Amino acid sequence: MHVGFRIVTQDKKVIESHDKMWNEVKDHVHALPPNNVSPWKSYSLVTDDGHDVKVDFESGEFNLNGVTIQPGNDQGESQTHEPLGGQFEADPPRDILTSLPYFPIFGRRIYKGDWGEAKVWFCGWKRKFGERTIQRVVYFYPNGKVVFV
Repeated sequence: MHVGFRIVTQDKKVIESHDKMWNEVKDHVHALPPNNVSPWKSYSLVTDDGHDVKVDFESGEFNLNGVTIQPGNDQGESQTHEPLGGQFEADPPRDILTSLPYFPIFGRRIYKGDWGEAKVWFCGWKRKFGERTIQRVVYFYPNGKVVFV
């Protein structure tokens, strides 16, 4: 199974990590200055078998294969659609993302062991609610499992 990302910017530009033959053509740096100066609207993890996980940085909503997920707090209140952003500082080139209501968390980790290695992709957001910093992240494992934290 191949996994890649798709970033849609606020000016409607689409930046994809792989071409149609699943050759890697871009990395996350291509979605940051000086290659791109527009803040991100959404970030998706896509697979070659048609599954996708998407996070919208303007609303805070997640979308898993077409199903919308709105994270909530311990009292059952929605943590999505909070319009105020700019709560986190970031060093260049990620400073273009600080104006977003939901600050992006994204990337991949490679875990290595005696038996081989596994690449785990993840995407999500963090933001402040009062004094607390809340993170909501989706992890996409090589066996196809999706974990929402």
